[in-house]
Amino acid sequence: MIYQSVRVDIANATAGQGFRVVVIGHLREEKDPFCIVRRLPLLPPNPKITVQHLGMAMNEQMEHTAKLYKESLERYQWVGGVGHLEALKMLANSHLMVISSRMEEGRSRGIRGNRARDSGHSLRNTR
Repeated sequence: MIYQSVRVDIANATAGQGFRVVVIGHLREEKDPFCIVRRLPLLPPNPKITVQHLGMAMNEQMEHTAKLYKESLERYQWVGGVGHLEALKMLANSHLMVISSRMEEGRSRGIRGNRARDSGHSLRNTR
């Protein structure tokens, strides 16, 4: 873990919020960005389970689909593109991160984010 001067405030981040799922990744075909959204209707009706999707749409079709899901599924929120620090905060405030990417980068992002949450420390953007 690499420490730096910026910290992510995560004290009691997940207390009392229901069950928050976060998906981090731009909306593009190779990442299967709507994998979790297609499964939401299969879950029991529980408004406490919510999904926040971070990432820009890489084409008009992806944007259109994300907006349709956002309008039709109460538990799904497409946030769009956010900065690195905001993504870390949203990850720290979640209970579960879904990685629908078939690429290895997703795994390392999850490990870094979970370590930040568990230790209370911030992380350097390693890109």
